[in-house]
Amino acid sequence: MLWVHARPCYNEIVPYGPPGHSQQHSHMTSPQTPPKDLLIIDGFNILYRSFHGNNNLTGPNGQPTGAVHGFMKTLQFLERQLPNYQVVITLDPFPQNCLHTIQQAAPARLQQLADLGDSGPSRKDILPSYKGTRSAMPDDLQKQLLPLTFILQGHGYPILQGNAYAEADDLLATLTTQAMARNAKVVIATSDKDGMAMVKDGQCQVFNPNSNKFMTEADVFEKYGVQPHQIEDYLALMGDAVDNIPGVAKCGEKTAAKWLGLYGDLAGVMANAGAIKGVVGDNLRAALPHLPVARSLTGLKRNLPVDYDTATAAQPRDVDLLITMYQQLGMKTALAKLNNTSLSPTP
Repeated sequence: MLWVHARPCYNEIVPYGPPGHSQQHSHMTSPQTPPKDLLIIDGFNILYRSFHGNNNLTGPNGQPTGAVHGFMKTLQFLERQLPNYQVVITLDPFPQNCLHTIQQAAPARLQQLADLGDSGPSRKDILPSYKGTRSAMPDDLQKQLLPLTFILQGHGYPILQGNAYAEADDLLATLTTQAMARNAKVVIATSDKDGMAMVKDGQCQVFNPNSNKFMTEADVFEKYGVQPHQIEDYLALMGDAVDNIPGVAKCGEKTAAKWLGLYGDLAGVMANAGAIKGVVGDNLRAALPHLPVARSLTGLKRNLPVDYDTATAAQPRDVDLLITMYQQLGMKTALAKLNNTSLSPTP
């Protein structure tokens, strides 16, 4: 299922958040019509980056807080750069033990948007070993998923979470496609190569947090040697050790870019495999049977059954919740700013 997270409802079992917290808030603002343009956050990409860059930060009770600090810092930087863009958070599924805790904390506040069962086979169905070599999410990062979710909900940001059939990359690709069809502008915040496939001058840029750069088509070509529309083929040729996607042995970035420059796309490379000499040519011919599988794994789903208006609608801001979470996590600067501004997620 695809879910949009509304504000959580607390009870005594919640490790973060006030027991008995009421849903009636005198500080809560009214929902507003979201702006046309979107700032889409690739949630886990930014979260992992924030965790590894700030993993020594802890709160008053010793709880890890670095990922939350880093995530919010990146988000607030982008909001300052793009003040009229509606923020949307896309997330991959949470680990099962963490998801259970969140569902206990907010069982009635999860609203189903769409059934993704008809959105094609899952990547695991296509390749059972997909992501099979990935390490589990670190415990200190898992512990920060629930408080970060509450903070994002407190700000009123719409949150879309995928499942086995649709990852965060698919959700952001679908939303971007829908937004561009409405002549809206989109900025995607991610350092993943996958997101670069959505770049289109005048409509969609990718903010790469590693370089603090807003990527254009020319920037994508300069960095990877291919055009955005070739990225998915590029990734299929190289394969991905992290996601356990098989590619062409010894085919790196330069070789993949060279082939796509010569033959246009993956189908063209495969059709001309006989003309490629040397060991890498032998490897390409040996990989021909599984390259279509690799391409089905690197391809983004752009037509998921997501209702655009619902998925991009900001929720009311819950200032009481934000105060509680910032106090529990020892986020003094955020708390001070909260006391001096309304911090509405929409203008």
